[in-house]
Amino acid sequence: MSRKRADRSAGAVALLEEVFQTAKSLPLSAWAIYYGATFPFVIAFLYFWADMANHAFAYERLAPGALGLSVLFVAAKTGHVLFAHRVLAHATGDIDAPRPQLAGVVMNQAVVQSTGFLLLPLTLFVVAPFGWMYAVYQNVTALDDGRKDPRELFREARAQAGLNASQSNVTLWLICPAAAPVAAVFFLIIMPIMRLFAPEWTDSIVGLYAMALTLLLLPLSPFALTVAANIGVALLMVPALLQMLFGIETAFSISPSGAMNPTFFVIVSGMTYLCLDPLVKIAFTLRCFYGDSVRTGKDLRIKIARIAQRAVIVLAMAAGLLCTSAAHAQDAAGVDAAKLDQAIESTLHDSRFAWRMPRQRPEAAENGIFSVIADAVERTGAWIDDKLEGLRKWLRNLFDRPDRDRAATGAVADRILRLTASVLLAVLLGILLLVAWKTWRRTTVVETSAVEARAAPPDLDDESTTADALASNEWLKLAAELLARGEVRLAMRAYFFAGLARLAQLSFIRIAAYKSNREYVRELRRLDHARGDLVSAFHANLRVFESVWYGDHGLAPEELNAYVQAMEGISACE
Repeated sequence: MSRKRADRSAGAVALLEEVFQTAKSLPLSAWAIYYGATFPFVIAFLYFWADMANHAFAYERLAPGALGLSVLFVAAKTGHVLFAHRVLAHATGDIDAPRPQLAGVVMNQAVVQSTGFLLLPLTLFVVAPFGWMYAVYQNVTALDDGRKDPRELFREARAQAGLNASQSNVTLWLICPAAAPVAAVFFLIIMPIMRLFAPEWTDSIVGLYAMALTLLLLPLSPFALTVAANIGVALLMVPALLQMLFGIETAFSISPSGAMNPTFFVIVSGMTYLCLDPLVKIAFTLRCFYGDSVRTGKDLRIKIARIAQRAVIVLAMAAGLLCTSAAHAQDAAGVDAAKLDQAIESTLHDSRFAWRMPRQRPEAAENGIFSVIADAVERTGAWIDDKLEGLRKWLRNLFDRPDRDRAATGAVADRILRLTASVLLAVLLGILLLVAWKTWRRTTVVETSAVEARAAPPDLDDESTTADALASNEWLKLAAELLARGEVRLAMRAYFFAGLARLAQLSFIRIAAYKSNREYVRELRRLDHARGDLVSAFHANLRVFESVWYGDHGLAPEELNAYVQAMEGISACE
């Protein structure tokens, strides 16, 4: 890497470090302004997208929906300007800076930012000018104070975008949220193409290959695409957690490939935008401040003022320490050393402190095997105590880390972050305990069910009886006994339950009291590509069983034998 390129990368890295430091110390009021303005727009955009894609009267709802979305877009951009003003005041310490004029801000943002919907996608196809154009629109947000006309504001934003353009491009390459929708569009385009060339592949296999090809876009924006991938995986895990922890089946837990639709990717892109866009706003607000300081020297004046304030504080502390030291020296001059030693000795022998003193061992205990054992135990205890002390210090540093340079608002934000981390840790621990408890309970229920099954067979006349009441082989034994007694209707249900129990044992289906037989068939449809014969046999025998159980239809002996043999075959499948 050349020295010039290394300097450019270092400048972008230093800017990003300042961005994250500023984001951590921002007051909550600044974040409330940003998300209070942005969140309604993102939610409205997601609703507008889903409504236009699926509603039967989308064309009739297009005009009012677009108008409402435009109003929320201007409101969001106005909130971004106020957020940038708070960021600049916090970074420079100039809390008395004049506030932006709201009417001028609304007009400027409505006129300038609305052109971004056309220009930014066009420059994205060319790739090279996209970074410069994106920086111009971010500078419009950072520089707008409501007192400039749109032309003057755009000229100033364009001039700032040309200053240290390499730093701007590297910053956007790392944290620009625009890479997420680009990757989503690529994924949605590549999936139909793969289905065209490989029609025999299932949706899951096509989705996996499409994701692998989408990873080729990772160099486009590594951090942004990593954030988007984490959000997508987290959203896909929600149905799995609902099913695992609470037994709630959803369409996505039965068929995860159903989530691979445009609406899902729009949601992931919107959440990625909410995570990364504030960092972009902070970065370009700082860039505009430093770019303007090249002409005005405001950054140097702020640094000098801060150094002067710290110097005054240091001098005041030094004077206070000198005065305190002199007072303590005068007090110490009048203390009798003999009385001080006597007071220390009596305090050490007090029962409140004696337990802290090392135990005095007699001379007789210094020799023999017992002294060796005692030394080993003592060394082990000292090692354990040292490790526990290290753990206590680590936890103390983690939750009570001092930071003298942080402002009061930043300290509040840090405490809230630590509290949030503690709450998340407690929630994770609760989830682990809940999973362990449900696993233990499920084991206990299975053991109890087995004992009850040996004591008394389930009541097959009861509609609430489910196939997980007995194991597959137990159902087969019960069915044979019922068939021998001539109870054909109950025997057919027992054979049917034997097949369900075996399929559940192989994890082909999940047995639940609220499920219908058709739902079990839909679950088995996922195995069409690998076990099509099993699915067809189960579906055919389901019709025979339901005709007898619900329709009271009689069966010829050969039909009954065919049904019994088929269900025994399903119960013996691997």
